[in-house]
Amino acid sequence: MTMSTEDSDDIPTLVPIGAKRKLQNEVCTELGGEYKEGGGEDGSCLIVGIRLNSDACFKLIHRGPEANLPEAAQFRQLWGDKSELRRFKDGTVCEASVWGSNSDPWSVRRVVTREMIVYLLEKRWGLERKEGRGDFVYLANDVDTLIHKQRMLHTGDHLNERYWRKKLTYLSLIASHLTEHRTQLSILSVQYRTTGEPGLYCVSLLVTPEPSVGKKAKLNIIAVPEDKAIKLSRCYPQACNIRSEWLGKQIEGGATPHYNTLLARDMTVRQNYEYIKSSFERGGDNMRHAYLLLCVWLQQRQLSQGRGTLSRFTLSLYLCRLLARKKLNPSMSSYQMLRNVWVQLSSSEDWTSDGTDSEPVTMETYRQYFPVVFVDSTGLYNVTSDMSKDFYLLLKEEAKLAVSCLDDINLDSFRLLFMTPAPFLRQFDHYIW
Repeated sequence: MTMSTEDSDDIPTLVPIGAKRKLQNEVCTELGGEYKEGGGEDGSCLIVGIRLNSDACFKLIHRGPEANLPEAAQFRQLWGDKSELRRFKDGTVCEASVWGSNSDPWSVRRVVTREMIVYLLEKRWGLERKEGRGDFVYLANDVDTLIHKQRMLHTGDHLNERYWRKKLTYLSLIASHLTEHRTQLSILSVQYRTTGEPGLYCVSLLVTPEPSVGKKAKLNIIAVPEDKAIKLSRCYPQACNIRSEWLGKQIEGGATPHYNTLLARDMTVRQNYEYIKSSFERGGDNMRHAYLLLCVWLQQRQLSQGRGTLSRFTLSLYLCRLLARKKLNPSMSSYQMLRNVWVQLSSSEDWTSDGTDSEPVTMETYRQYFPVVFVDSTGLYNVTSDMSKDFYLLLKEEAKLAVSCLDDINLDSFRLLFMTPAPFLRQFDHYIW
């Protein structure tokens, strides 16, 4: 945020030089912010960074008028309809975090609401805002939730697991930094986490904050390559990314479909995230409720545990696909969406044989290397590359049983489907060892 002045004889400077120290002390003591001076010695330009303490975000900032006074309507108009007269609960104050300096590689830019800036400058610091004079200039007006580092990948890093070694090294450096500053950042523990993929191909950092910060929230940090760091053609299933010439000159490498799929997974994280986010926003709360119920159903039957099962990521993509094909509608209730998902999963297209061609890889190419094919929104990543045909048939059978359970009025379908654990071995009367 920059406070500047127009060329005028009436207003030589916006802030008198004698008020600089007062402004600096106000920022440091009241908000814990940063103060930096620019524009020369005359003090015609001041750059102020505002940092709100997370522990004091919901504290009383401005008492405001009484509820029965005419000024109360203006107060609500300034802070929003959801805010109260004496306490803010709509979260806008929490989002008023400072953006770090350019020299800080760990800084994350956040929004500082315009109402917050105007309020602090006018009411708190006694500065006057002249309409049409450009007294307040805001430099931070967007949200950036990603941390961008300098380019770390180079040509040929997709070969022979070089990318994975660099990825693990990068995560280890982040883990070392977080552990070193654990006290300042209020971090309880930093742990490596895997999600069932082979070896170390899917490692992330699980950051657990101190109980004083939050008992239910945890941060999962994953590292993905920057855009165009790896050519998309190297992620096709028929490509070969393992060079074995060092074993012998006569050895010819074949296709490495599973290795390429793992590369495609990291290359499509951002696109799939945006696709799922926009689809669930369009589907509404009922779609989210149906998704949570399906997650419970998978958990009770152990259909989402281990490698080669139906992950929650695959389930969310499937719901987005049904919404795009108008098999699900935002006007449906969560029960109707839940039932339609089971119906489509049990009797619709077969992931082992059906499916429309996608770009840039055709379905026929996928069938040559994977028994079950369900591609993501980009058409590059087969999210069921580790799933066997037997498990997929079991999944379809479970979905068919769930529909029949819903149709039987004599059964307590909610208890049987969501409250009762039903792993594979418990579904049989007898089994032979």
